[in-house]
Amino acid sequence: MDLTLPSRFESTWHASRALYYLAAWAGGLRCPVWVPQFASLKNHVREISRTAAGSRVGGMVRCLGLWPEVHDVAVSAAPSDAADLFSACLNEAEALLELGYPEHEGLSFVTRAPQPADNTRRTRKEIQASLHHLGGDFHLFRELLRIPDPHSPDLRVTFSVWPGGRILDPDHTVELSLLFDGQTIPSTITFSSRLRGYMLLVFFDLSQRLRSAEGIPLTEETFAGWIS
Repeated sequence: MDLTLPSRFESTWHASRALYYLAAWAGGLRCPVWVPQFASLKNHVREISRTAAGSRVGGMVRCLGLWPEVHDVAVSAAPSDAADLFSACLNEAEALLELGYPEHEGLSFVTRAPQPADNTRRTRKEIQASLHHLGGDFHLFRELLRIPDPHSPDLRVTFSVWPGGRILDPDHTVELSLLFDGQTIPSTITFSSRLRGYMLLVFFDLSQRLRSAEGIPLTEETFAGWIS
C-alpha cells in the first residue's frame, strides 16, 4: 500500500507544519525534535555560505544562525525551531545535494507520535479496529496502555528531507510520502510497522488538525477513503 500524508501542501512551510503539530501533539510545545545529522548539515551549510553559491542555501543559513553555537553535534530542538529548519531544508534540498552534502547521510527530523493511552481523539475500540484491519502488535498496544512509554521506539516518527540515511529496523518500517507544490526531491515520513494501524490513524487525525488549525485541505475526507 503506497500512501501519501493526506494533506494538500502548497509550500514547504505548509509541509513543515506536519512536523510541528505532530511533535506538539505528542509532547507539547517543548517536545524535543532530534536532528541526528545536525553537525554535518551545519558544517556543509557554513562552507557553502562562503562561496558564490551561498545564496542557494540562504534559508538554512538564516535558521542555523538563530541556533546557539553550542549546537555542534546531534541536536534536539523545540517543535517551532525544528519545523522552521525543516522547511528551509525542504526548500533548498536540491541545492544542498548539488553543492556537496552527501546524499547517503540523509537529513532527518525525528519526533514521536502521541502515546495510545493519551490519545483522546480516538477511542480504544477505534484503535483496536485499525490494528486489526491494517496490522499491528496487539500485545505491544496493550503494554503501552498498561505502562505508558513516551520513548518507545515504536512511537518514533522520522521526517526525511529525502529518502535514505540510517533507518532503524528497516524490516519493520512503514513509509508515507510527504508531497508539496513545486517539489523536486521526494520527502518521506517513516515509522514502525509494529503499531501500523494506530499510526495511520494518528496521521489522518494530524491532517485533520492541519486543516482546522492552518486551513490546509485534506486530499481525502475519510480515513477509510485514504487507506483504500
